[in-house]
Amino acid sequence: MDRDSPFRPCYNRRDSLSTADSCLLTSSRLVIPKSLQCRVLQSLHKAHPGQTRMKMLARSYVYWPSMDTDIDTLVRNCTTCAQLAKNPVKVELQSWPKPVTPWARVHADFAGPLDRNFYLVIVDAFSKWPEIIHINSITTSAAIRVLAKVFAQFGNSEVLITDNGTEFTSTTFANFCRHRGIKHSRSPPFQPQSNGQAECFVNTFKRGLAKLKREEPTMDALLAFLMAYRATPCPLGPSHLSPAENFLGRRLRTELDLMMPPSEDNMKRRDSKMEDHRTMKQHHVRLRRRRRDFVGRYGLVIHHDDSWWIRRRNPILLS
Repeated sequence: MDRDSPFRPCYNRRDSLSTADSCLLTSSRLVIPKSLQCRVLQSLHKAHPGQTRMKMLARSYVYWPSMDTDIDTLVRNCTTCAQLAKNPVKVELQSWPKPVTPWARVHADFAGPLDRNFYLVIVDAFSKWPEIIHINSITTSAAIRVLAKVFAQFGNSEVLITDNGTEFTSTTFANFCRHRGIKHSRSPPFQPQSNGQAECFVNTFKRGLAKLKREEPTMDALLAFLMAYRATPCPLGPSHLSPAENFLGRRLRTELDLMMPPSEDNMKRRDSKMEDHRTMKQHHVRLRRRRRDFVGRYGLVIHHDDSWWIRRRNPILLS
C-alpha cells in the first residue's frame, strides 16, 4: 500500500481490525471517521481532564491516527484550561506506604469556602476514588456525621489521615475513630502538605469545579466532575485503571459508552483487561493464604508414594 494513502494507519493495524454492528474496531477501540472526530474530542474534553488523563480516557474507547496530536492541540487552545492551569507540584514531605487493598487507608480534608460552601473531601489511597460531601460548617460533629455516612456505604477504613485542624483533634473525634477500630494519623504541625493525597485532590477538585461552573450550576458541576474523575483512567492508580475500576471492580457507564456497539463479543474484549487484572489479584491472594496457613513450626511433612504431603490445618498435596 502507498505510504501516503489515508488508509495506511489502518493497514498497519489490519491484524487487530474487526467489525461489530457495522462499526470498525481495532482491538476493543472504536475507529472514529474524520467527520466525527471533532464531536468525540468535545465529549472527551467535557470535564477538562488535562492532556495525560484525556489521552488515557480516549485510548480506552476510540482510535484514529492523529488522536494524540489532536488532543494536545485541543487542550493547548482551551482558554478555560489555560486560565486554571495546575500550579507547580509541591514536594510531599511524608511518603506513606502504598496500600494493597481498596479503602485500607483514606485521606480526608476540608475544601472551601467555594461560593460560600464547604466540602469534606475523602480520597481512597489505593484506587484514588473520591467522595465529596457538602457541609454547612467545619466542625467536629459535621465531620463525624459525614464520615459515618461514608463508612456506612463502604465500611470502616483501617487508617484515616487528616491534618491538625481542631475538628480532627478533639476527644469526640478520637472516640469516634477508636470505637470503629480506625487508626487516626495526623500530618505533622505546620506541614499540612504531608496529607498529600487529600491536599492534591482538593486542588484538583477546586480547579475542576471552577472549569465546569462556567457552563453549569455549582451542584451540577460537582456531580459532573465526580462522574468524570471516577471514570477516567488515573496514571497514579494500580494498572493505570480508573478509580471506579480499582474501587468498584467495574467501569462506570458514561456517555462515551453510547458510541460503542452493544455487541456481546465487543463487551467481552473490552472487559478482558479488567478480568486479567482481577485473576492476577486473586492468584496473589490465594498464594498469600497458602503461605499463611501451611507454613509454621507445627507443620508436618510426610513423603508417601512419590508425593510430599504437608499438614497444618488442612492437608494439601504438593507434586
